[in-house]
This record gives sequence, structure tokens and C-alpha cells, in this order.
Amino acid sequence: MHVHTFGEPRVFDESTADSFQELINKTRWLNYGDPVPSAIGSTLGFRHFGAARLISSSFSMWGDTSYTYAPKGQDYTTYNLGPATVYRHKISSYIERLSHCE
Repeated sequence: MHVHTFGEPRVFDESTADSFQELINKTRWLNYGDPVPSAIGSTLGFRHFGAARLISSSFSMWGDTSYTYAPKGQDYTTYNLGPATVYRHKISSYIERLSHCE
């Protein structure tokens, strides 16, 4: 089984995450700047599992935008929750940005 999640927060304790890691092949898609994946801190004992891919964009001086989806560490810390970053968690934002990745 292969599972894809989009902007998933940490929801398991470490031992549960480790046991699911062995059972489920999962890719976690993360928008650059999405605050939700870090909403529940690892300092509280919660952990992600699965391979994380960070969707990033970069702009050229000619006005072109390129997108990448690089592997990312399991429990990276994202950005502060605020009005400017909340839109990055919407599924439409994930769909739009992934449509540009090759």
C-alpha cells in the first residue's frame, strides 16, 4: 500500500510512528511555508512517518516560476502560523503547485 498525504500534522507518538513506518509506504507532501505539518511539536513527543517531499518555488528575473519537490527531513520545523501562510495549507494550493512539478 502506498499513501500520499498533503500538509499532514504530526499525529503519532514515536513508537507508533515507527511501527507504521514499517507497515505503510507513505509520501508526505509539504508546501513550503505550510504551518500545519509542524503544528504539534516534536518536543511534545509527536512524530511524522513516511518520506517527506517539500514543494518549493523559485522565481527568475524574467518572471518565470519553477517548482521542485525535494526530499526533506522527517521533523523539519516550518513557519509561524499567520494569515500569510495559512493559504499554503489549502488542498487547491497543493494541487496547483504539484501540477508544475516534473
